[in-house]
Amino acid sequence: MFLFETRDLCKYYRDGSRSEVRALDEVTLGIERGSLTVVSGPSGSGKTTLLVLLGALERPTRGHVIFDGRDLADCSDVALTRARRRMGFVFQDFALIPNLTAEENITYPLIPRGVPRSEQRRRARAALTRLGMEDKLTVRARRLSGGEQQRVAIARALAGEPEVILADEPTSNLDAEASRTLLATFRDLHAEGRTVVLSTHDPAAIGLATRVYELRGGRLK
Repeated sequence: MFLFETRDLCKYYRDGSRSEVRALDEVTLGIERGSLTVVSGPSGSGKTTLLVLLGALERPTRGHVIFDGRDLADCSDVALTRARRRMGFVFQDFALIPNLTAEENITYPLIPRGVPRSEQRRRARAALTRLGMEDKLTVRARRLSGGEQQRVAIARALAGEPEVILADEPTSNLDAEASRTLLATFRDLHAEGRTVVLSTHDPAAIGLATRVYELRGGRLK
């Protein structure tokens, strides 16, 4: 059963010269519930755009994203917020707040959800420990290496206890050992029954996938 479906999905932009850029063009695919799906392709192929649209962070130019049987185009803002809360996002640029500690970066998205402070801290510690970062709990994000910031971003996604993980190039800033640890985490999340969607060039990540989609120039190859 598909958790996500896209039907003729398109996302077009205008660049500085007003030329039309077709970031995604007529993409139709399905992502099964509980799968570990990889979206591969070169830089600029549309991988990030696809994840953004799956996560309801932007609306498509044309076409449909269907999440758990519901077309996101038909959802109110409140319903979209509820859908997003079922997902954990890992952005390629980390999207951390530099002057907050690792713990604070992980816990602040939990505040509007009404998660008690003690539970916020428990989740932050558990997520960082899972990623081998328990000793960085009180370190400010700006003092962390790129690879460490990436793992904090992943811990933040895990702390929301999502059904779905959407991760954009999650191993791109990690050394080989950290990449293995992270991919083992994604493998374990998949084994626990969560749906994991990764955009990546990493052959090791592709080797874990239950399904691989390849994008080229915004189109499904």
